[in-house]
Amino acid sequence: MKEFIEKAIEGGYPFGLRENIKEYNGAPSGVSNIHKLFLDPKAWEAVGKVEGWGQQVGLNPQWTYEQLDFVKHLQQGKSIEEALLEVTQ
Repeated sequence: MKEFIEKAIEGGYPFGLRENIKEYNGAPSGVSNIHKLFLDPKAWEAVGKVEGWGQQVGLNPQWTYEQLDFVKHLQQGKSIEEALLEVTQ
C-alpha cells in the first residue's frame, strides 16, 4: 500500500498524502481516507503515469483496466493489500 501511495504522489495525485503516509505503518486497518484513494480513478491515473500505463488498450488507458482488476479482487473478498498484490504481480 505504501508503494502505491508513493507512486500516486510521484505521479501528481493532487492531495496532501505526504503527511498521511505516517498513518499507514504496514498493518491492515479499518477504512480510512487513505483506503478511499484506492477507489479513486485519479489515484490510478497518477500511478499509471509512474508505471508507464499511459498507452491505450482498446478504448481506455491501461490504468483503467488495472483499477477494474483491483476492484474485481475486492469483490471476491480480498483485502486491499491482497488485491494490490494481485494487480502488481
